[in-house]
Formats: sequence, structure tokens, C-alpha cells
Amino acid sequence: KRSARPTISLLRYLCLEFEASSSDVNNILAELNGFAAALCALNVPQLRTLRLDIHIGKGDNESGSRGGSKDDACHLLALILARHTDTDYETPKPLAIQIFLPESRSQAEFETWLGENASPDVRMAIKENIAAVEGNGGAPSAEAGRKGMPSFDDGDDEDNDDVLGVFGKKSSPPKGGGQPNNLQAKG
Repeated sequence: KRSARPTISLLRYLCLEFEASSSDVNNILAELNGFAAALCALNVPQLRTLRLDIHIGKGDNESGSRGGSKDDACHLLALILARHTDTDYETPKPLAIQIFLPESRSQAEFETWLGENASPDVRMAIKENIAAVEGNGGAPSAEAGRKGMPSFDDGDDEDNDDVLGVFGKKSSPPKGGGQPNNLQAKG
């Protein structure tokens, strides 16, 4: 629990500042680096492990409280809401804000942060994505200006919860061989 603030700060640095030109630092709509692309391609159960609701709802940037960094968490949530993709890293797959911030108080805090810290283009992209999810039951709207977006499926039955899978890490085989013996007895 004590590592929440440094972890969120590191994740923000890796996704939004690492290898970014000075004009692109914290620019959510700039070209994504590998870390940001991988974060934006995670499925919903994987993204929920970030617990952004705790960082945004209880985070406090000025005091030394145990909450996570609200500013860092808001930057990451804005990135996810604006740029989330399917696991192919290309097909936009918008998500609803309620997935990450179920409480209206946290949503209001994020919207206030967004109004004070995000560019108009970022706010518009997030608004269009949320409208695409909410307005058509998950199907994208024509007004969203993003053709080819798949519908949002909260079930996410096809995806596993292997966070490292996005980075191309293969799971190790189960201990004890794990594979069936293909030799057949001769009779």
C-alpha cells in the first residue's frame, strides 16, 4: 500500500514522459510510446487492477497522505479514456468512465481535473468516446468521428487477465511436464 504513489508516478512517467519530446510531454493525443500503447491495449479486468478510483477519490498531491497521486492517476485515466484500443493496438475501443470511477464524487473530481489540466482536444476525444459507449449501448456513434470502433463488451470473456501478455511475455509451462504424452501403446 505504501508503494501506490511511487508506482502511479512511475507509470505516468513511462507512459507520458519517457522518450517524449519536450512539446509532447503529457500530451495524451501525441504518438504513443510502447508503454502507453501497452497500457491502452489492456482489457478491463487488467486496467481495474490499477485501482484509479482510490488514487483519484482519496489521492492528495499536497499532503503526505497515504493516498495515491491524484494528478498522476488523472493523467493515466485521461490517456486510457482517450486512447484505449483493442488488443491489436489499432482498433479504438472506448470505455465508460464508470468502469474506473463508480462513485459520482470521484467522477466529479476527475471532470474538474480534466477541465483544469487537459487540452480542449483531449476533453473532446474523451467526451466523444464516452458518448460512443453510453449513447449506443457500446456501439460507436457516427458523431464520434471514429469509424470501425468495435462495441464495448463488459463481459470480456475472450481476454485472459495476464497483464504481461500485452508485452509479449509467454507464460511458463506448468510444472511436471504439463503436456500430455503423445505416445500410443502398441498392442
